[in-house]
Amino acid sequence: MTDTPDWVALLPDGLDTFLAPVREWTDADPDELIPNYQLGSDGPTLVSVFCLYGDLLCEVSVSSARAFNFDFTRVQPMLNIRVKSADVKLGEGDDEVTLQSATFIIHHTDIFTSTLNYLGDNADPWLGHVRGLFGIDRLTS
Repeated sequence: MTDTPDWVALLPDGLDTFLAPVREWTDADPDELIPNYQLGSDGPTLVSVFCLYGDLLCEVSVSSARAFNFDFTRVQPMLNIRVKSADVKLGEGDDEVTLQSATFIIHHTDIFTSTLNYLGDNADPWLGHVRGLFGIDRLTS
């Protein structure tokens, strides 16, 4: 990972502070960072960040408090991937806004999944990035 993405500005204390608890478990830098958005009361909200460390996927929840919540899982096995994309209309009349949503779900086992979400102005780059990291090649290997 080389350039700092725009969404890093949404983290309360910056990327290094955000990843500090995770670095207590691994001193490696993540290969990739994938923002995970959901619809909040003020529109798209960054709720977590998925960090890819080789074949390990770590979801770190975004919190404004001095707390942390994260987990690690192996990317493999991937039993199934599910992809959804849709336009989402918010507001009414002159205040109506259309956002693009995309969801990418990895089924690691029958009961354990990783769900990555995008909600914003342009889902294509996010979905293309996720497809490149977790596409059919990983599913069939």
